[in-house]
Amino acid sequence: MRIASHWIIHDKISIDTVALRLGYASQAAFSRAFKRINGYPLGAMRQRPAIGVNTVNE
Repeated sequence: MRIASHWIIHDKISIDTVALRLGYASQAAFSRAFKRINGYPLGAMRQRPAIGVNTVNE
């Protein structure tokens, strides 16, 4: 999910595109997985400061 966060915050790639690049069947499936793994929804991530997101090891 680090790479997804990087793409969304720094590269301004759409959530639909990120979901497809990571192999999710839909944006909804990706959004659910993102929230389950990170503990907050995608919308909240865009509002958070980009601290610690610049590491793209995943």
